[in-house]
Amino acid sequence: MYCPYSDDETVSNEPKNCTTGHYCGFGVFEPTACPVGTFQPLPAMGHLIDCQPCKAGYHCKESGIGSLTAFGEYYECPLGHYCPAGINIEPVPCIAGSYLDDIVSPTAAISFEQVFLGSSSKPDDIEDCSFCPRGYVCGTGTGNRYSEPCPPGYLCPAGSGWPVMCPPGWYCEGTGEGKVESAECPEGFFCPAGTEVPSPCDASSVCPKKSASPATRGMTPEDCEPGTYLNVDRCVPCEPGHVCDLSTSQKYPIDALTEGGYECPPGNFCPRGTTSETIKKCPVGFHRTTTKGVSLEDCA
Repeated sequence: MYCPYSDDETVSNEPKNCTTGHYCGFGVFEPTACPVGTFQPLPAMGHLIDCQPCKAGYHCKESGIGSLTAFGEYYECPLGHYCPAGINIEPVPCIAGSYLDDIVSPTAAISFEQVFLGSSSKPDDIEDCSFCPRGYVCGTGTGNRYSEPCPPGYLCPAGSGWPVMCPPGWYCEGTGEGKVESAECPEGFFCPAGTEVPSPCDASSVCPKKSASPATRGMTPEDCEPGTYLNVDRCVPCEPGHVCDLSTSQKYPIDALTEGGYECPPGNFCPRGTTSETIKKCPVGFHRTTTKGVSLEDCA
């Protein structure tokens, strides 16, 4: 308890018996709290200059602080920040792409204290911030390296302050157990930028590996039915006087083995669109000795 001195007391210029976190100047009635940004761990201090600048790694966020450690972690620099020594200095957030938490990896530790007791020093410099691990995003002031997994459709290399969109031709499932971080788009599928799950090509498209979009499949002779032939990009009926059977692209095929068709044989006529199953024979009493008959009138 602090009381004013009486008339018969001798005024002393000795410091009063002040509690920690305060100072008592000459002739004062009550102790004065050390200002925000400072602390004072010793009792019976008499001057403002006895209030010490906040220690590195701590945040002196209140006035009248005595011990920085008596209240556990209360005055320690908050996670995701570092705290330089000085008077009234606010915690500085780690920059995007970095973090500062209290998790110590045994493989990265350099001392017994770091493995079993945690970090042996308090964060007071930007170098105390570490690169964000691969597969995670660390915004400004991140205090837990694993708090924000990479979202689906994005990539997060080490040191990511924000996710990067999955590139075209690849798919990215995000971060998590059993998920594929990134992989080439498989054959038969296409993957535009930002793909989480590859999209299948339809029957009219073609998609080789790493396809960013489906490509229109060019027609082949195999797309044409018997009795037709491929003419650039469409199937048209076989020309009169010819037979079209096996996926031909010849307008006037002459060899069944190499061209998939042949000329209408003698004794027959072949109107437009003829196959081996639909060849017309000349009627009884009529005949034709040459190939490429196209109608009944060609039978003499």
